[in-house]
Amino acid sequence: MKWVVVFFLTLFTSWGALAAAPNDYALQVLQKDLPRSLRWFGRMNQAQNLSQVEVYELYRSTLPEAQGNQQQGISVKGSIERMLLLLEGARYFEQIQKAPVEFQNKKEITMRVLQAAKDEMDRFQFGEDPQVLLEEWRSFGLTDFERLSADLVETFTEVQRLLNEPVMVALEQKVDAQSPVEGADEGQSAVEVVGNDVESTESLVAADKKEDGTAPVVAAAPTPVVEVAPAPTPEPTPMNPTEIAFEKQRFTSYIQSAEAGQVAGECKDARTWKTDQAESCQSDDSLECDRSYARQCKKLQ
Repeated sequence: MKWVVVFFLTLFTSWGALAAAPNDYALQVLQKDLPRSLRWFGRMNQAQNLSQVEVYELYRSTLPEAQGNQQQGISVKGSIERMLLLLEGARYFEQIQKAPVEFQNKKEITMRVLQAAKDEMDRFQFGEDPQVLLEEWRSFGLTDFERLSADLVETFTEVQRLLNEPVMVALEQKVDAQSPVEGADEGQSAVEVVGNDVESTESLVAADKKEDGTAPVVAAAPTPVVEVAPAPTPEPTPMNPTEIAFEKQRFTSYIQSAEAGQVAGECKDARTWKTDQAESCQSDDSLECDRSYARQCKKLQ
């Protein structure tokens, strides 16, 4: 089924504003969503010694939580959803499709792990017993956290790198458009050569006449070939902007549904603020201070 729906080229940044390109979104996921998810996977890896209350809190901490000042940052569940949507949408890009088989396999395994984690969070949100979920998670055999962490980092690093590479579509189209013109030039040169051969044959016949004025019997000269101007090559039809940006539009259709952090008004205008992970912040660069990722935010100045 061919998708023809045109979506706005909107990519969410940590402020919920526009991003320039898919690789920018991929970079944000790599720098913000991946570290947050890895922290939760690390806690899950050590959950065998947790009490029932601690296991409940472990799952509850993954869900979004609205605060008194309407602050609602991107949750762990939201980060995992954004990571899944990145991998799902990026697979339509030429750079990703042409990547080595080893990378493709690792990407598929990564998607299965992330999907399993998201399913557990969804089931907890709908009232499933967290102890049952934890047992199922252990049954997946994801006990090697170092290996899991390395695979996740490698996969998303490679996705961001590939999306940052230019696509050679424009160059290939230019070469294809020039091919008919080059063929026409060769045809014109061939016509000129044939014409020259005809003139040379006529000169030889005239020079070989006998003294008595009678001409020797010779084969009839070939009919002169009339030069035909090459047909004008049609100008290449410019691609529809919808066709050019189709992969980006389809990619955007996936990530537009990703959870975007809602920043409280007082924190959005703050010069200094605190979050649940940092006592004092003046920049959103770090994950601990990023207001759109924080579960709690309070204006200090």
